[in-house]
Amino acid sequence: MTPEEELYLFQRISQMADKYIPTKKLLSTHGITFHQALSEAEKWRSNFYNLLDKYNICRNNLFSICIDVIELIEKYPENNDIQQIYCMLITDTGLLFPRGKRGKEITVRSYLRQKENTEKLLQAIADDKELKNQLKTLRSKAKLKPEIVKSDDEENAVYEMTLQHQQLKAGEGNTIYMDNVSAFVQQINGNPYMRKVKPYLLFSVLFRKSGYLMKRTAYQANIENLFECVNYSIEKDNGKNFSDYRFGVELYEHLRRFYMEDKTVDIPLSDYCFANITNLSNWYYRFCEPNEEVPMTLLRKISEFKAPMFPIILTDEVYQGFDIDEFKMKYPVLARKIQKEIHIDDKLIQDFSTAIYNNDDVSRNIVQLCEKVDAYKFSDKKTAYKAAEILLYCEVENRLTDELIFVAENWIK
Repeated sequence: MTPEEELYLFQRISQMADKYIPTKKLLSTHGITFHQALSEAEKWRSNFYNLLDKYNICRNNLFSICIDVIELIEKYPENNDIQQIYCMLITDTGLLFPRGKRGKEITVRSYLRQKENTEKLLQAIADDKELKNQLKTLRSKAKLKPEIVKSDDEENAVYEMTLQHQQLKAGEGNTIYMDNVSAFVQQINGNPYMRKVKPYLLFSVLFRKSGYLMKRTAYQANIENLFECVNYSIEKDNGKNFSDYRFGVELYEHLRRFYMEDKTVDIPLSDYCFANITNLSNWYYRFCEPNEEVPMTLLRKISEFKAPMFPIILTDEVYQGFDIDEFKMKYPVLARKIQKEIHIDDKLIQDFSTAIYNNDDVSRNIVQLCEKVDAYKFSDKKTAYKAAEILLYCEVENRLTDELIFVAENWIK
């Protein structure tokens, strides 16, 4: 597990701890008794495995199930059953694939949480498809010539609100900026389709075109251009860009709150535009303290709904008390050689993955890796073998996790 993954897991566990609800209250909220929940949990599990059999999904192990589900989504992304399987699978906290003995209360709590998350995730997938179609409509209506609709109170309020942001402070007392902001609000209000996503459009012009707004008299933004996707460089902080991105996220969140009660504004559609037309949402959830008010892409929502430890391919039986971190400290050169070989040798990973899928013996793959890096020159055979085995499983688990998230792109194409 990488440091970023450890931090993410810690944050998720902390969130879950803060939201802990006693079982009795949880049952009351769902309008169900303990025994009813226990019975429904068993039906839930049976339904999942019946669906696997219906679509001939290999049940050798968790890995084989995940691989087959990924392939089915790629072939049949609109199939409701396959979407159901996927959502049940990725939200599993041990109800479908228990590790060790589980008490009845844990089973009930797992079922109620998983059922709720599955339903929310299925709804998110359906909503995303609908919002994508609505964005397509918006783009086609952006050319409509607007009727000028003046609203002095709104125009002044938007202008004053923007001055609360340091990056737009230069607009204070600037009549060119004031007039341009007012004109853009009028331009949006004059097109009923654009009014729906007013928070997004205002954010977009203020964030992307602030220089023109400040300096160019009678500047008129091209609304069509504001619906074109923009991908900022979010991989590294150059000393300025991350500060700008934070301003962009804060600006949109401010505008979102400002128009929250406006019945002519479609907040979910505006949120979809913000999350999918720019990559600032991806930057925010990658580098900042999470705040669910900031819109998410579908892939991010799936990451949030995914059970924190899912999928677990690397079991306790593989570890057998072996401390991989201690190994890395004691044999740093060997650890780096093993990890490098794993990253560059795709055939090795493919062969190892195939063996896992088929429940075949993986020892040949592990020995092959040890021999490739001359592992036995650095440590005894038993230690080198166990380290290679664990690092191979870690790589397969990480790759599978990524595949389970990114396969959702089939729903947003």
